[in-house]
Amino acid sequence: MTRPTLSIVAPVYNEARILEELVARCRGAARQCGVPFELVIVDDASNDDTPTLLASAVSDPSVRSCRLSSNVGQFRATQAGLRCARGQWVVVLDGDLQDPPEHIPRLVEALSAAPPSVVAVLAVKAQRADPLAFMIGQFVFHRLQHILSGIAWPRGAGSYCIMRDTVARRVARAELGRANLAAIVAVAARAVGGALATVSYEKGPRYDRSGRVGWPGLVAEALESLAATGALSRLLALLAVGLAASGLVAGGWLVVSGVLLGASVVAALSAWWVSQHAAHSLAKVRAAEGSD
Repeated sequence: MTRPTLSIVAPVYNEARILEELVARCRGAARQCGVPFELVIVDDASNDDTPTLLASAVSDPSVRSCRLSSNVGQFRATQAGLRCARGQWVVVLDGDLQDPPEHIPRLVEALSAAPPSVVAVLAVKAQRADPLAFMIGQFVFHRLQHILSGIAWPRGAGSYCIMRDTVARRVARAELGRANLAAIVAVAARAVGGALATVSYEKGPRYDRSGRVGWPGLVAEALESLAATGALSRLLALLAVGLAASGLVAGGWLVVSGVLLGASVVAALSAWWVSQHAAHSLAKVRAAEGSD
């Protein structure tokens, strides 16, 4: 079987209402790229008509499906798709059409025109109508990331991207439950000594105007991403130093001093644990090719 140049990976969960449109638009966009392609749809254990529709879609030889036995969430479903992908270039996009497939040719063009040192191109949201609380949270997240981490990626980058297969293989090996895909792509790019490029796009709303992740999921994703890039452990270490200094200053008040010094120890231990957890989770992402 001839290896495709381009793989398009789209994780879906209960998206039967728009699955046929997703397949049609992805295939249409891929044809515009002028290279052999495959579309890999990852079914994250859907319980609607998605499996039935996928069974029909794979009658087209350019479409492949991967059905997971249990629901593992968007990040791990994406990883399953990356492991299935055979292309030299791999595009990832949300399966709910918030990431318009029509931008795939722009991503392909940007990567093909870039020097070999550019190993991934991130699609960055230029404009999106989000609640104020979400925008504030996103601002705080990226400021912490920029100040405390040596690994940075642009604000507005998420799961929509194209990467070379060397990066895709590394991202697929991350042992994480959930994370911002762009963060892990940035880690993998650093591991191969590569650079990132960007293209801007306008992310659309979900077709049903509902959210799937929710605030708890968004917070968990942000924390895991900050941990993966080292920002969270540094934040906890700074907190430990600040608490310890406050405890020493408050030495005259024994109870207050004791509480602050005790909290500083907890923060320091937490910083160490987060650092060790991140190192373990990303060991295979950072390892030399062939070492695993």
